[in-house]
Amino acid sequence: MPGGPAPRVWAHRGARRQAPENTLAAFTRARELGADGVELDARRSADDVVVVHHDPTARRVGLLAGAPFAAVRAARPDIPTLDEALDACAGVTVNVELKNLPGQRDYDPTERVAALVADTLTRREHRDDVLVSSFNLETLDAYRALDPTPTGFLTLRGFDPLVALPLIAERGHRALHPDVRGLDAPRAAAVVDAARRVGLSIHVWTVNRRATLVELASAGVDAVITDVPDLALRALGRAVSGPA
Repeated sequence: MPGGPAPRVWAHRGARRQAPENTLAAFTRARELGADGVELDARRSADDVVVVHHDPTARRVGLLAGAPFAAVRAARPDIPTLDEALDACAGVTVNVELKNLPGQRDYDPTERVAALVADTLTRREHRDDVLVSSFNLETLDAYRALDPTPTGFLTLRGFDPLVALPLIAERGHRALHPDVRGLDAPRAAAVVDAARRVGLSIHVWTVNRRATLVELASAGVDAVITDVPDLALRALGRAVSGPA
């Protein structure tokens, strides 16, 4: 809320302006800079290994869900598994976005990726700082039925956050991730106030402008997801750490 703590800074797909996105190098760089967390994208291989990649296809691989993991690793060693990414992000929050959208080539109505991510997190000793999110509310509901890790609903600019909040609160999700393009300063403050009334957190994506970062901090959002964690930290009056 206004006057409260500065929002946490989560690096979108890692520090993707300084290293290739969704790679161990990008996650490590985000930690070096002092980001509070990273956001990453979870998909599956043909043999049910959870891999970290934004698009359903990858260069030199094709459809990830159509290739066994050994082939993915041989063609693209830079694509990490979720386990490898979580190890690289130890000590910071990890926002795992479940990628399972109707219309995309790897869409799976059985919600296999939700089950695989739940299994991955269940096997890990330290997962207190993990949040699972998705644009697909059915995928998010499927995940929540399997695992108690907190969940957050991602929305695009056309989805009114004030409509989304009661919808996800009644389903037991813990956070809303609204598109920054639908939030000016007064709107953000109203959304934060409404979220507080139903016990939800607000994590805004993708926030790259200094002025917007300051406005959202004043509105009281809980986290900003950004391509430029170093700029975000400075805009919020925090030091940037690690090697230059």
